[in-house]
Amino acid sequence: MIFAISGTQNNGKTTLIKDLMETGLFDRYDLPDYRDVIKSKGLNFNQKADLASQQTIFDCLEDNVKELAKRKGVFLMDRSPLDAYVYTRYMFHSMKNITLDTGLEHWAAIKEMEQRIRKLPIVTIFLPLCNIPIVDDGFRDTDPEYRKQIDYAFRTCLLLLKGIKVETIETCDRVGRVEAVKAVVEKHKDTRFLTNV
Repeated sequence: MIFAISGTQNNGKTTLIKDLMETGLFDRYDLPDYRDVIKSKGLNFNQKADLASQQTIFDCLEDNVKELAKRKGVFLMDRSPLDAYVYTRYMFHSMKNITLDTGLEHWAAIKEMEQRIRKLPIVTIFLPLCNIPIVDDGFRDTDPEYRKQIDYAFRTCLLLLKGIKVETIETCDRVGRVEAVKAVVEKHKDTRFLTNV
């Protein structure tokens, strides 16, 4: 079973993952992290993202889901392909001076991502935006307005993508989030996906 923590940056995802890994509920794995791919390939991300970078990030996350689906265990990912889809869709709606060709290419990529997401055996756990102190580590975008826009993009995309398994954790409390994820795992422990990866 594969779960992923998703949501806007600087929202406590990494902290939650660390807390959850300490519970012993999830199996550890060693696969390329999307951050490693961004760094090693020099990809543009956040507000500087471009379509090629987002597609590469999506591919990395999708490959990780497919690899984990071959293994026995309960796994927790930092982000899912849904995240790359949301950022790609956000970019599309934020583009200025867009040409017809660029718009069509971008829209085709979004629609392809949608189809690929629907085939993945994963439960995405969405963390809505919380008032968590922002830490600028040089990798995450700390612009509060951008974080709000990405959170809104997540909420919009979740309404549009019917049929995928997404659970929303509404609490911002650290302990409460851990307990809420435990409940999600329990709820989905017998979930079966009709897919071939």
